[in-house]
Amino acid sequence: MLGKLIKYEFKATGRLLLPVYGALLLMGGVVNLGLTLQGKLPVLKFAQGVLIFAYVALMVAAFALSFFVVISRFYKNLICDEGYLMFTLPVKAGTHLLAKTVVSTVWSVGTCLAAVGSLLLMGAGHGIISQLPDVLRAANVAMKGELGMGMSELLLWTLFTVLVSLVVTNLMCYLSISIGQFGRGHRILTSVGAYLVLNVVIQSISTVALLVACLFTGLDFFGDVPLGQMAGFLRMVFALSIGLNVFFGGCFYAGSNFILSRKLNLE
Repeated sequence: MLGKLIKYEFKATGRLLLPVYGALLLMGGVVNLGLTLQGKLPVLKFAQGVLIFAYVALMVAAFALSFFVVISRFYKNLICDEGYLMFTLPVKAGTHLLAKTVVSTVWSVGTCLAAVGSLLLMGAGHGIISQLPDVLRAANVAMKGELGMGMSELLLWTLFTVLVSLVVTNLMCYLSISIGQFGRGHRILTSVGAYLVLNVVIQSISTVALLVACLFTGLDFFGDVPLGQMAGFLRMVFALSIGLNVFFGGCFYAGSNFILSRKLNLE
């Protein structure tokens, strides 16, 4: 049943998001064409400025829309009137929650990939992509010298941390919306308030955890980290961030599942 729910979610959200991704890739190609023609027709400089502005606006809109679509789907499907239908299915609330989490995470990653693809299309043929390997090699050498950590390792740590953070952010939004349904007549406002409170809580816990970790490792949190210890410090920060996010994600999932299973109010 989980697979069917995921398939249903992809169909419902893909109708909105896939055209936006296509437009983003197309706009990258259009800006690339404008850059090519601009060198031959200086009169197009103003038009190219307008194109770049539209491109940036579309990029921002794509990220905002991908977030809004998955959050609004959760709210309308499970908290509003559609919840009567969704919860008549022989599916536990946790399965609904898991399906929406998987789909929202995939779309978040998809938006990032579409943005990167669009940027690559925009820079194709202008020497940017051809110079990229040399830039990456120089950056790798510089990072090894300054941080004691290669660029590939830093990139892997960063990507995995961002991926986990995306999942946790979506789960925190789901819990906030689940809490918000207790605010009769002010559900959205209550949800926003719950999100802000949860954000303050996790930031406070994360800061305290980092301070404790620095205390046990002998690193000065408020001072400069010696270059010889920078790689170890970064690995500790990444590992701590991932561990805390997994913990927070589990709490958010459990909280949302409890509310949707036992405290849901669709009135």
